Amino acid sequence: MNMFDFLIFDINVGMKRELVSGFIMLIVISFNSYGQDNHYWYMKYGGEASGMGGAVIAGTRDNSAVFYNPGALGFIDDLSISVNATVYMAQLSRIFNGAGDGLTLKQWRYTYFPQMLSGMLPFKKLERWRFGYTLMSRYNSYYRFNILETAKYDVIESIDGEESFVGTYEYFNDINEQWGGLGASYRVSDIFSLGLTAFASYRNQFYQQVYNARTVPVQDTNYFLVSLGDYDNIRYIHWKLIIKLGFALDLEKWKIGLSMTMPSIAIYGDADVQREINLTNFNRINPELASGDLLAIDRQTFLPMHNRSPLSIAIGIRHQGDKTSIEIDGEYFFGIKPYKMIDAEGQPFIYPPELVPEDIQEEYDFLAVYNYANPVLNAGIGLKHHFSAKVDMLCGFHTDFNFKRYEEEADGYLISSGSWNLYHFTGGISYKMKSSLISLGLNYYFGIENDIPQLLSFSAPKDYLGLSGEITEDAYVRVHGLAGVISFTYFFQQKQDLPF
Repeated sequence: MNMFDFLIFDINVGMKRELVSGFIMLIVISFNSYGQDNHYWYMKYGGEASGMGGAVIAGTRDNSAVFYNPGALGFIDDLSISVNATVYMAQLSRIFNGAGDGLTLKQWRYTYFPQMLSGMLPFKKLERWRFGYTLMSRYNSYYRFNILETAKYDVIESIDGEESFVGTYEYFNDINEQWGGLGASYRVSDIFSLGLTAFASYRNQFYQQVYNARTVPVQDTNYFLVSLGDYDNIRYIHWKLIIKLGFALDLEKWKIGLSMTMPSIAIYGDADVQREINLTNFNRINPELASGDLLAIDRQTFLPMHNRSPLSIAIGIRHQGDKTSIEIDGEYFFGIKPYKMIDAEGQPFIYPPELVPEDIQEEYDFLAVYNYANPVLNAGIGLKHHFSAKVDMLCGFHTDFNFKRYEEEADGYLISSGSWNLYHFTGGISYKMKSSLISLGLNYYFGIENDIPQLLSFSAPKDYLGLSGEITEDAYVRVHGLAGVISFTYFFQQKQDLPF
């Protein structure tokens, strides 16, 4: 459904309640947008994990276990280590026909950011215990698309000839989520260990979407402007607590790992939301409309919000040979049904207020924002080969399925996103020195999706379509990205040399 189909309605005070309700609902629901924060396995942490595609749930023996499997911490003998990993990334994203036939939305992104800083905390008196900490970038996403289209079209059917048409669209979505965690593990026996990590998560998001369509017809030698616009602006911060449990079994040649990430626990969040939809002079092109000008607008600040993350279960199995180790991992993420992520007070938002009774306006959450997540299963395989006592080669592959691939229905606004899946190929090398380890990793990933609905259409716009062209399902997406990881590990002391 086109976001501005409500224009066909005759807006007046005497209309039926059902018609007014339908009009408001069509204002409340906007078009889809595109983002990157729909992939749980987009980021990898640590030198070995980055090279092996994250397939380390069973075999990790460095402090990335704080995230992947806290149970594996119990098998780490080098008790005091520090890892600093940095990501350098370039990504090209294109939505062909995304803004209409032949109109492509494109973005190049170049960035770098710290991936993980982590270490171990040694306690000699607790021989069976291991403790670790980590600071990590869990999500780092930045998308910006924009387009300006100017052309001559026969937009107004009731007026002969072509009109000047100007369409502009801008989409901006910046997401940053940081996790800080403390992990503890207890080695029950020589072959079995269990552990727990508690993460505090801080997330902030700034989302903005601006759509404008304008045409300038000539009638009786008089020029006039017909315009339609949509403006959405959402900012929020959110703190939550996430608990991860882990179990590890070490049978020399075989290693098995299991980890469970519990659903998040909300601590605090607040949001600022502003939305606006406006139209001008539509009665000049359709005299049957009682009013051709309308403004729907509201803004509220410090709104309560809660961004949820789901329960997930991950398992890994590694065979460790004399020179070559191979691991297969999988993680299942449970779904989250549509829920009100940002709550807002219902209040009048349509001007002039005479168009729609205020009691009807207050029934709708014009500023409320909903969210959801579909269940997904990701899998990966990683290989590690010892070339020499100092050099290890790493490679891997893993899926990165989109947890919003199938759109859910909600009672209000959804910051829904692109539904393409990603596929990652990774490789790397680790070089061991006397008291340190340097790892270099490379990750190429791509996403492909065909025959999806256009995001909007500035091609062949018509007045009865709300100054938009007909939305077709011939858009297609191509995403290509390349990320490099540099990781440095320093071993301060060996276990037997610790003075405490």
